[in-house]
Amino acid sequence: MIIMKRYLGFVVVFLAFIHIAAENSVFAAECDPLRPWKGLSEVPYERKGAFDSDPKPEFLQEGMQRATAQAFNQYIAICFDPGRTQEYLSIKDQILGDLEDYVSLIAKKQSWDKETKIVKTRVKIQVNTTLLDGIFISSSQASTSGGDGSYMVWLFAAKQAISTVGGTSQTFDAKRTKIKKEQKAESSTESAADDGTTIAISEETESFSKDSSGGSTVQKGAITTSSEREYVLVSTKDIDTKISSILSLAQFEPVDYLDALDACGGEELEIIQEEIAINGRMSRATRKLVISGLRDCEIKYLAIGTIDINTPRPDKRTGGFSVMVSATGEVLDLSRRLPKKVAVIGPVQKRSGAIEDNEAVRRALSDAGDLVGQEIVSRLNAKKLK
Repeated sequence: MIIMKRYLGFVVVFLAFIHIAAENSVFAAECDPLRPWKGLSEVPYERKGAFDSDPKPEFLQEGMQRATAQAFNQYIAICFDPGRTQEYLSIKDQILGDLEDYVSLIAKKQSWDKETKIVKTRVKIQVNTTLLDGIFISSSQASTSGGDGSYMVWLFAAKQAISTVGGTSQTFDAKRTKIKKEQKAESSTESAADDGTTIAISEETESFSKDSSGGSTVQKGAITTSSEREYVLVSTKDIDTKISSILSLAQFEPVDYLDALDACGGEELEIIQEEIAINGRMSRATRKLVISGLRDCEIKYLAIGTIDINTPRPDKRTGGFSVMVSATGEVLDLSRRLPKKVAVIGPVQKRSGAIEDNEAVRRALSDAGDLVGQEIVSRLNAKKLK
């Protein structure tokens, strides 16, 4: 069960039954610019000559190129969201043709088997993410077409889980089947594992209800594991700053919604964010007011979405706190009579961390803005929209 509170006495109750799963290793890995990426290749070779069984230099070079490309492909598979992947595919040959400009070689090892005539190459690289982002921006439709970019407004609601209660968690020792039950669920199906992982047994069911008095509602169903989360709406200042910066670099013209509201009318930002956070979208009346006002201000694009931040948890690896952030949304083209959905965002997820819990949350918000901004730009670039 998820409960969301707003500081102005506005209380909303969500009921959702969720399962507890082992943490995805992709998120733990993080796409840090300093992270090394490993690559491996095996290339058949020809001898230098009749009396020299070593491989010719061109085969050693080919082994290096293939290993480096494999390492770079791992980075793409883990760190590129769908929008950025589409964007990459449109300029893939350009990037791979100059791959040495975007990666740094930090370690290499080559060996060869004189009987099988195979060169084995292992490399460890770092990706220059700043330069890579630059090539995507410079090749975007808005950048290459010249002139002013289109105006864009974004409306995102951010909510943070401030507590989590309930659910069933089972922890297993590496070589025994000793089970530790931390909480109790109404019903469960249990199984054991010997690899030290946390197991969740659940058929995920989700429902929502709203209660302005702050009470709770119980809905029965095929539930095996449940938990209660309390959310609070948080400021989107850090998100807005990041999105504005990314849109500007990509040659779009970011516009603060409050400026458009003052000039052309619409609905108050607090009302919009409450509706988005509660329902995942604006009400019909609010949506009509917002779109009408933005059109009067000649705003072409409107991005709408939600950002969920979980409860900061101690990070044993760093000694600080770790926070998971998830963002979903959509981009509408308002230039025609009927709004056209030109991009769907997410869910895109990232784990952020810092020494203090509040610092971790702020970093999570900034990272969320970075994720959302990049995905908006990537989706529009992939469709060659400006």
